Amino acid sequence: SKITNNEDKAVSGMLVMKLQKLNTEGKWQDYKAVYNNQVSIPAKSSIDINAFFNSANVIADISGKYRVYASFTADNNQKFENSYEFEVVV
Repeated sequence: SKITNNEDKAVSGMLVMKLQKLNTEGKWQDYKAVYNNQVSIPAKSSIDINAFFNSANVIADISGKYRVYASFTADNNQKFENSYEFEVVV
């Protein structure tokens, strides 16, 4: 996964990534914080956010439904969010 900046100038903002688990009430609950830092995306470029997730060595070792959640909030408060859901069977 990546975040692309199509603008003519660099964009900075806060990148938050976490693993969430679906609880018994059907709501997503934070399971593990993965990344929560300021990043800068160069003009007409992108950053690979897989590297942030993979370097955290995250393991879901309990059966259940999970999602990887990522948000990027630019310094101008524009927010972008996405997630990927999967199931673990142990």
